[in-house]
Amino acid sequence: MSRLSCSSFSKQVHNALEKTVDRPLPHFTIHQPADFEEAAFYSKILSKLSPTVGNILEYSLTKTLASALGGDWERQDPDFPDIIYKTSDRAIRFGVEIKTWYPLATEATARFKESQSHLKNDCILLALIAWVPSHIIFGSPTIVDIFIDNSYNIAKSRDENYHNPPYNILLEPIDTSNRTRNLQQRVVTANRLQSEHLPEGVDPLKEVKSLAEKYGIENPYQYSIDSAYQEFIRRLASRLPYRSETNFGKLDRIPYGPLSSFIESTASATIRGMTISEWKLALRELTRKGEVSPLAAQAVALLGIS
Repeated sequence: MSRLSCSSFSKQVHNALEKTVDRPLPHFTIHQPADFEEAAFYSKILSKLSPTVGNILEYSLTKTLASALGGDWERQDPDFPDIIYKTSDRAIRFGVEIKTWYPLATEATARFKESQSHLKNDCILLALIAWVPSHIIFGSPTIVDIFIDNSYNIAKSRDENYHNPPYNILLEPIDTSNRTRNLQQRVVTANRLQSEHLPEGVDPLKEVKSLAEKYGIENPYQYSIDSAYQEFIRRLASRLPYRSETNFGKLDRIPYGPLSSFIESTASATIRGMTISEWKLALRELTRKGEVSPLAAQAVALLGIS
């Protein structure tokens, strides 16, 4: 650990997780459905197993890192990140945040809202792990592919693309370092302007310009975690009507190039005779009432369900 850098740490984590790709996790098994109806039921609920798969990977990766790198590695539940290097005399923190994704679901709905301010000086990796059962809707959980990147890069892209005052604004968490662990704030808050509730005669663009001049902000549209900029945004939020943005932070909606490419490439991966996109469509058709479509029938035949 004495010479560990962020790049070498990323390689170690990638190598450890890569060994799990295409290998069923032996921790539990989903029984084969007996018929069409049960197969359709399975296809609707399997995404709910993602947290369990994630917990298993957190546990096993913690042991792998301790064995490969030495030192005191700990799985944190429910703290961020999921895995952390505990030695306190290091200048930066090393850790891994694991997000699991069942790609036959609607989208990668796992959220990532950690503030840039808590990431920029550390080496916290985000690992998005795509998994399906070994037989698509039954069998043991199997890793399809993995994506690993520095979480700061993802957070920065997330914020810069969402923030567009006065319409969409982000607020950094206030300093809560003096509070107890369970009361500390670490996530970004996203807010969308409610134009229909603007007071009569109020122009939101003029409000942005006026407040920017007051707080000495040269470019009010360029997101920053600096205190002066955040004070400007908080003042804007107090003067205009906003509502919380519930979809903020969903991984599928973060326009970070490498992450978007991973999500797209996973959809085209072939498993048991069909691509994930084809399996996704086939299972959706399987849940519809009426005659079974040719694609759904092909899927059922490949799975050996009568």
